[in-house]
Amino acid sequence: PGRCLSLGRAPLWPDRWITGLGLWLMVVDTALALAAPWPMQLVVDYGLVGHPFPDWLSWLTGLRPVALAGVASTAGLLVLGAGATAGYLVTFLTGVLSERMTVRLRAGLVGHMFQIPPHIATTYPLGELTTRVGADARQVTDTVAAVADTVVPDLTLLSGMIVITAMLDWRLTLVVLCLAPLYALTARLRNRALREAQRRARARSGELAAQAADQLARRPAAHVFDQGSTELASHVRTAGRAAEAAVAALDASARYRPVHDVLPGLGLAAALVLGTVEVSTGRLTLGGLLVFVAYLSSLTAPVRSLAGLSTVLTRGSASRDRIAELLRLPLLQPYPAGPPAAGAVMPRPCAAASRSLAIRLERVCYEHHPGEPVLDDLSLEVSPGELTCLTGPSGAGKSTLLSLLIRLADPQAGRILVDSRDIAGLPLSELRRLITLVPQDPWLHTGTIVQHIGYGRSGATPSQINP
Repeated sequence: PGRCLSLGRAPLWPDRWITGLGLWLMVVDTALALAAPWPMQLVVDYGLVGHPFPDWLSWLTGLRPVALAGVASTAGLLVLGAGATAGYLVTFLTGVLSERMTVRLRAGLVGHMFQIPPHIATTYPLGELTTRVGADARQVTDTVAAVADTVVPDLTLLSGMIVITAMLDWRLTLVVLCLAPLYALTARLRNRALREAQRRARARSGELAAQAADQLARRPAAHVFDQGSTELASHVRTAGRAAEAAVAALDASARYRPVHDVLPGLGLAAALVLGTVEVSTGRLTLGGLLVFVAYLSSLTAPVRSLAGLSTVLTRGSASRDRIAELLRLPLLQPYPAGPPAAGAVMPRPCAAASRSLAIRLERVCYEHHPGEPVLDDLSLEVSPGELTCLTGPSGAGKSTLLSLLIRLADPQAGRILVDSRDIAGLPLSELRRLITLVPQDPWLHTGTIVQHIGYGRSGATPSQINP
């Protein structure tokens, strides 16, 4: 469990070198994107309008406008190519990070589930657990990757645009920045509606997966009792509810998109009107206005990306909550909890499994649900070598008693002793070398017959499996 929880605190730390390289490339890509509009000002202000070149561009003095346009175009293409290369590398590294995080998170969740008492884990349908380990884990890691791939480059790009446009004309920049509160208000309203819709959509998706797993498992029974049409109708109803929840989440996300699409146009219109005034008064050059408008036109992509990130975060938050619910489930303690009391005798090593052991239950109580005891003040003693048969109606507690004996669950009261030692004080691995359980329902998994026979003893030789 500690490994799983550490993923939430620092999910990128194991891949910090890849993350660092990706962040550096994001900054490079952003810098190249900020440089892209400037060749246009070079042609307009110095080639067409005829402004004198600054000192650092004096080497271009004397070039004809067409030649200057060729130099500017070449520079623009070089910047564009370098930016495309950096963008590809960022996309590749982000994908690598997402896949590696997904592998770690899924492995941590599966390992965590193997430590949860089976009677608690079985309260979740198999399809539901599969969805959480599969789709929800993927959604969480995709969210982390999306944050890394969006926040750093887009915020850096927006910050660079604000600084550069303020240097060009701070009055025009202030007017355009007045649209920022409208973006923030729209995002807040959308997130409020989207959060609950995404939570319902993820829950309905889990229900559908759980039902599909159950229905596929009982196909023979459905054939025998001619219940295929009934099973199909039930599946269609559940799938319909899942689809309705997904559409509701989509609507909650998309209904505010028209506002986000209109706001950049509003800023562009204001920039054209006020920019014309600034050029007329001589506070801004024509090339500077074109650069400003180019930045404003390219503002749509990062703003829309950041606005869409809120949707990704909300969806990832719903999946994170579903995973966190599994991580909060209690675990069986493989070793005695806490240090031994003063004067306590530490348990001696267990006897060989080939020797018969005495088993004693002392006033054992267990209930699956509060107020509904399955075993109540049960005492039992089985002598070494003795064969004991427990009988009783279904639900009397026979399987529960065997599960307690091998510590698939722990009693709420009383204790169980093997060879005069409380099994709660024995490491699970040691206890399970002494006692095994053959349930009434077979535990079959994918593999050969030999693999099934040798499953309980890793490294068993062929002669041990087939003497």
